[in-house]
Amino acid sequence: MANINKTKIIKKVLVPELKERGFKYSGYKSKLWFFTNDTGEIDLQIAISENVDDDTLFSFLLIGNSSIWASELNPSETTEEGYFKAENDNEFEALMEKFLDLIKKKGFALLEDMSDVPKERKVSNYLAEYIYENKEEIYKGFVLKYPQIRVDEYSLETISEWFDLFEEKYTFYKSGSLEVLTDDELKELEEVAVFLGMMLEKHLFGKWELYKYKAENSVLIKGMQTLNKAINLVAVMKSALNHEDIIFIKSKFENFYKQRSLNF
Repeated sequence: MANINKTKIIKKVLVPELKERGFKYSGYKSKLWFFTNDTGEIDLQIAISENVDDDTLFSFLLIGNSSIWASELNPSETTEEGYFKAENDNEFEALMEKFLDLIKKKGFALLEDMSDVPKERKVSNYLAEYIYENKEEIYKGFVLKYPQIRVDEYSLETISEWFDLFEEKYTFYKSGSLEVLTDDELKELEEVAVFLGMMLEKHLFGKWELYKYKAENSVLIKGMQTLNKAINLVAVMKSALNHEDIIFIKSKFENFYKQRSLNF
């Protein structure tokens, strides 16, 4: 086992230079030392990594809207596993100097490229905010369009009715991606998301929330017996697109019904 003052050396070598570029040391976790720049729309990170099986092997990872390992920047000097070797303090400090040089020469430019918000994230953020801000109007339009749909009961029977109607009347889920939705499909997705959200609010005592972090538009169900009690409506709708089947979401809403607290 290598006896190297890793954290001390990492801070000594990397902190002064990375701080000038807006990266703060943000701690150690699971054999990773993190530096984070959270000033843009996407958090950028540089992580020094120690191999899980060999504490003399190290690398670094650039993280933004994608990720790149150090071995992709300088593959000629790495081991077969894609790591760089250091067995004592002097070798480790020299390696951190090498990492810093690579980050300065290639890494910062790559991180700049990785700071752009992906198109799908932009669409998701737009949808979340639009649905949250216009939910009352969208819901009123929906129930006027489909007066036959039962909205005063949340049961397995009514859930089946809702999703039978969605499958018959809507086509947005067949697009397969948020990025390629037409204006009509976008409106369809908004209507279904708002209707389902309203049902959670009405029958499961849900509370609408717009979480500014990543613009998550969710209905918070306080009594729901799940790990995550905030149901992100855009994420749910994206699941329908990913599976190209609106009925996939039906099982989620049946589970929401079954997992209700006895207080409901």
